[in-house]
Amino acid sequence: MNLSQLRYVITVTECGSFSKAAQKLYITQPTLSQQIAALENELGVRLFSRGKQVALTDAGAALMRHARAILEEQDRLLLTMSEYARLKRGTLKIGALWSLDFLGIVNLIGDFFRQVPQLRVDLVIDGSSNLYQRLLSHELDAVFNLVGQGNELDPRLDCQLLQHHRYVVAVPQGHPFWGKHYLTIQDLDGQPVIIPDKTTAPSTSRCWTPSGSTGSPPSSFANASPSTVPCSWQKAAWG
Repeated sequence: MNLSQLRYVITVTECGSFSKAAQKLYITQPTLSQQIAALENELGVRLFSRGKQVALTDAGAALMRHARAILEEQDRLLLTMSEYARLKRGTLKIGALWSLDFLGIVNLIGDFFRQVPQLRVDLVIDGSSNLYQRLLSHELDAVFNLVGQGNELDPRLDCQLLQHHRYVVAVPQGHPFWGKHYLTIQDLDGQPVIIPDKTTAPSTSRCWTPSGSTGSPPSSFANASPSTVPCSWQKAAWG
């Protein structure tokens, strides 16, 4: 027994004729008759009483009820699988930096998931280097990350630029840098600064290494890293 044979039984019943059913199914009448006969032989029952009019036997009527239910279930299954294939259903694992909360990315994520309410999102907040590694190891499906100018990404990754931003230096009024419109990394030599840690922003931390753009690190600095997920992530993604 196969789904095509069940569909043949339903079509013959609806058309009331083997010839009309064959035309609707785009097969020859002998082929249709052979398939119905093969199904009857397999089940050991007659499904149709053949005469001037084709009618279901009691066994045929029972098979019809089950056949309709089976084919309807098949349609639902195909629709569900199609939704998974088109990311309309399932789980999407997204990674992001905590700082993206301030760049408006949360609204983009929220808008997307409002369009596909049956899609579940697992949001992971981590540092830049960790996010790339988790993406390469297939722990994550996509990440929102920062890319430093001139940095080369792993060729296995597909990167789409969403926004372009520049780093700025925040200083109090009266500081020697106050009023300056432009600073270089060298200007920060010997200055106490607060920067993201190496896992959060490796491109920034790389500036303080001998192979970076300056050979002398600041005299003292503190690393800042996230410990909690901003509330606005939750509000945007889940309403």
